[in-house]
Amino acid sequence: MFAIQPFVLLLSFLIFTEAMKSPSCPKAKNGSRCYLDYRTMDLWCDETDFTVIPNPADIVAYAPPERSLSLFFNSSCLTTITKDALEEYTCLIVFDASNNLLTKTEPSAFESCPKLEIIILSNNYITHIHQDSFKGLPNLEVIELNHNKLSEIHHSVFQNLPALETLILDRNLIKHLTAKLFAGVPKLRTLSLKHNHLREWPRTKNEVLKQLKVLELGHNRISRIAYYSFEGMESLKKLTLHDNKLLTIDARSFKHSPLLEHIDLRHNRLHSLDSKLFSTLRNLRNLHLGGNRLVTPHKEWFFNVMLNYKVDTNQSIAFGMQENPWKCDCNALDYLEFLQTTHSNKSHVQEMIAELEVKCISPINFTNKYLTEITDLEIAIANKCNATHQVDSAQTVSYSFLPQDNQLKARTLMHVEVQKKTGSQKYPPVVWFSIPVVILLLLIAGAFISWLAKNYKTRTSNWTSMNTVITKV
Repeated sequence: MFAIQPFVLLLSFLIFTEAMKSPSCPKAKNGSRCYLDYRTMDLWCDETDFTVIPNPADIVAYAPPERSLSLFFNSSCLTTITKDALEEYTCLIVFDASNNLLTKTEPSAFESCPKLEIIILSNNYITHIHQDSFKGLPNLEVIELNHNKLSEIHHSVFQNLPALETLILDRNLIKHLTAKLFAGVPKLRTLSLKHNHLREWPRTKNEVLKQLKVLELGHNRISRIAYYSFEGMESLKKLTLHDNKLLTIDARSFKHSPLLEHIDLRHNRLHSLDSKLFSTLRNLRNLHLGGNRLVTPHKEWFFNVMLNYKVDTNQSIAFGMQENPWKCDCNALDYLEFLQTTHSNKSHVQEMIAELEVKCISPINFTNKYLTEITDLEIAIANKCNATHQVDSAQTVSYSFLPQDNQLKARTLMHVEVQKKTGSQKYPPVVWFSIPVVILLLLIAGAFISWLAKNYKTRTSNWTSMNTVITKV
């Protein structure tokens, strides 16, 4: 055991040392050669050993490289991108420098390429973006900066980008954002920030992100969603918040985004959600709640989902309730009724019953049973209702949710359970109600018998007198 420890320490040191090394240039398969496809005017410089963008005059091609529409530098050795380097490539529409050694972006780096529509800088080592890096790009539609080392972004980096529609910032180290960051991108439709270190989502203003349709925030450290979190996002259709640390979501959070169709809340720390949280989302088609700490299911969560499934079967409909510690108590009775109604429906809706099903964790006699395997009568009698109902009198418990023929049975059986727990000998209200009735019936019967006896004596004496007179005559 002790002999292994030095080896583990040495291995850890080597791994740490390797991680601290500056990035090295991958093996350049194509050396310093670029290829120009004169039919599409795509200039390919993938897997080369260039550390800077070469001058068009140094590239041998059948057409002028400076007229290239797309420039690809994938898996090469670029360490910097300067304004001067791109000065000759004025016709560029697409620039892709993925998998290089870039550590920062220079000021006005792309200003000499005003026709640029797509910039891809993924899988680099960028820690800093100069606030003027994307200056002078009125046609830019897509920026991809995923898989870098960004920890913060200046609020003016994306200013004056009127055509930007897609911004990908996945797998960075971003901890904090401000609403000002998005003030200069009025047409932004897709924003992805998955796998970062965000602890909260900034309060957006009404004029910010009005056109946003997709917001990806999965795999962060967000702990709460406030009522103002998505303020102004009136066009939002897809929202993912899976794999965060969510504890609470305000009941008014989604009222600002009535067009939402897809919500993913899987793998968080949610203990409860308001039953009307999704009630305003008439277009909701996908709702994922699995992997949380929810204990009480609510049928209201899925009303709009089921309605949309009935209306349009061509749409992708999905939802999930698995991996939650569901408590199958009195509060689950409404949801049980919803499941039973859905299951009995002869239409295509019954196909979704498996996705809506919940597996009970408590009480112990229902552990690992599905809710639909338990009857409402069993829940009413055997579940732990004592937390909200008194146990010394069945009159304090309402069984109006049960069928008429089960209500009296439930009250009687509940008294049996009460007597077992309390050791009391109390009788059901029916017994106490019956006692005065029985006494009254006994009194009436006694009076009737007494009247009969008295009447019998009177008649007997009359007959005796009559017989005496007849005898004398």
